[in-house]
Order: sequence, then C-alpha cells, then structure tokens
Amino acid sequence: MKVKVLRNTVASGQDIFEGSIVDVSDRDARILTASGKVRPLTEADADALKKAMKVETERVLRNLPPDKPAEDKKTDKNGGDA
Repeated sequence: MKVKVLRNTVASGQDIFEGSIVDVSDRDARILTASGKVRPLTEADADALKKAMKVETERVLRNLPPDKPAEDKKTDKNGGDA
C-alpha cells in the first residue's frame, strides 16, 4: 500500500523519512496510520502527486522561477486589517 510519511519512522526494517511516499505492507500501513506516522494514499492522491512532480521537474529543467506564494493580507497587531 502506498503511504505518505508524516513523521520519520521505520517500516519493515527500513528507515522512512517525513515527506516521502513509500510502498509498505498492508499490516505496516495499518499500524503506522493508527499511530499517526503515515497517511494512506488513494489512486487520485498518487496521480496528483505524480503530476505535481512532473510540473516541478519541468520547471527546474527549464530553469524557470518558482511560483510566487500568495501574499498574505497585512494585519495590525490586533488581527484587523491594516
């Protein structure tokens, strides 16, 4: 079963690291999901991640600048609009 690793852990004797997507046994997936260390991926999740990686790889290979993050509204110290 494919899972997204939320916290560094071990599965089947192998270290797996936060942020990675790995294929683990169904038993390991159940145990690690219950402990909050991984999140199971659906087929749609896996497809979306592949597409995102393809787009990012293409951007890097063409030496294009990264997308700008959305700008946050500036707020005053009380949380209201400035």
